Amino acid sequence: MTPENTAIGRFMTAEAAQSMGVFAQAATQQVNNDVLGKPRAIFTIARGSSDAVANILSYEFMRELGVPVTSLPPSIFSIGAGVSLEEVTVLVISQSGASDDLVLSAKSASAQGATVVAITNQRDSSVELESKMTLSVCAGPELAVPATKSVIGSIGAGMALLSALKPGYAFKARDAADKLKDLSVQHPRVCALQSAFLRARHIYVIGRDTGYGAAQEVALKLKECCALHAEAYSSSEVFVDMPLLVGHFP
Repeated sequence: MTPENTAIGRFMTAEAAQSMGVFAQAATQQVNNDVLGKPRAIFTIARGSSDAVANILSYEFMRELGVPVTSLPPSIFSIGAGVSLEEVTVLVISQSGASDDLVLSAKSASAQGATVVAITNQRDSSVELESKMTLSVCAGPELAVPATKSVIGSIGAGMALLSALKPGYAFKARDAADKLKDLSVQHPRVCALQSAFLRARHIYVIGRDTGYGAAQEVALKLKECCALHAEAYSSSEVFVDMPLLVGHFP
């Protein structure tokens, strides 16, 4: 391993260790609901890890609000002419808030009648300037290329937004923050898990409901960081007649 790669690993390890504190801060931030009202639907726009966050939040929002939530591809707006979005909320999730296609998506969605809400880690970003409301990821500087604490913080920010849309949910968000803020990110059987990954060539990450978005993010991290072929699947669509890796690592 080169010194450069070692430094990158240190960044990621240190920032992952901050994730639970970041989540607690993001999930309990105060959100003013004056501009949101009650949307008839919520559409998310994001890429990569942020899209996994959007998937996680979509299940939680649908369960709590009883309105449809689904993802829209940024290219619908950045390349195409967009779609009608009257009386809906569009949630744009971007760590940097600077990706050209997401900035164009936020601008176009607003022009199409949506109330655009941004979740971003950068104050005064271009996405924020195109949005009616912005929630902070609360992650601070993130130097590692693979996102860690900003992913967890984005989930927390989404929960804070849900607390504004459904005030009773704030108790759940605070309870989650209290339970997770001091939790260690070190897996109790990290050596055995690492050994299993070193032997693997193909990995299937299984999850359902909010766990499906988490499975997408885990698969993405395995591809980004370990150069492994990894795919996420909903457990409702998978039958496995063999021991699952997750079964050996509770």
